[in-house]
Amino acid sequence: MCIHRLFKEWYMKWLVLLVLAVASSVFADDRIIYAADVSGEFDHIVLQAPITVEVQQGEDYKIWVKTPPLLRDNLVLRQKGKRLYVGWKADERWLNMVDRDSVKVKIELPSISVLEAQGSGNLYVGDMTLNNLTYNNSGSGDAYIGNLVAEKISVALQGSGDLEVISLAVSRIALASMGSSDISIGRLDTQDLNINSAGNGDITIVDQSSADSADISLLGNGDVEAMPLHVVSANISLLGSSDIEITVNERLNASVMGSGDIVYGGSPASVDLNQFGSGDVRAAGEDNDS
Repeated sequence: MCIHRLFKEWYMKWLVLLVLAVASSVFADDRIIYAADVSGEFDHIVLQAPITVEVQQGEDYKIWVKTPPLLRDNLVLRQKGKRLYVGWKADERWLNMVDRDSVKVKIELPSISVLEAQGSGNLYVGDMTLNNLTYNNSGSGDAYIGNLVAEKISVALQGSGDLEVISLAVSRIALASMGSSDISIGRLDTQDLNINSAGNGDITIVDQSSADSADISLLGNGDVEAMPLHVVSANISLLGSSDIEITVNERLNASVMGSGDIVYGGSPASVDLNQFGSGDVRAAGEDNDS
């Protein structure tokens, strides 16, 4: 019995030392860089692994991986048709020792149509000129996008991962948020803007921006802070406690049911209001009680 206890104590000490050695190996600055095989064209990336993925536009299809040697076999890059899956093996023995920066994948491709994030991995997208782009995030990872020019962009956020964009020049853009994700856009220039939010994430437009028309529907308690956005015509519907700030130049059609407020800048010639509840619709600079 005594021998068994001594062996058990020795084994536990050995196991702790092994775990510490593995952790040291994982996080040591001895990562290897290698080029992954690309078997064909793809324009759809699905990020499922808890890592960092960088996407940039180039003339050909290339993939580079930077990883600790110990984790090389855990990363799975799999192509299926036009889709590239960036995943993690089912054997997750080392997963809890890995942060998002432990493994990095850099992808270069001529064009991309769909980006999907399904876990805790982060996405970094460089400057691109595209036709259409769909970005879906159902996880907790964040996405950072540079300067993007496109015909149409669709964004759907269902988790807690945030989205930050430097600038968007696009004919049509649709933003849908159903979780706690925040969206921050530096500059936006578009003809048609559509926003649907049923969560508590905020949407912010930072710099001077423009849109011909905007249709905005807020059903939760997430706010839209977009006073730098100058819209020719806006249809706004609030149901809940969300607040919105925006600049409208010609026509505003607003409906408020709940406690949310609409504050608008500009001098629209036509303002149509429907109010039910304690919410308010007022021009910027007006007192809340006026």
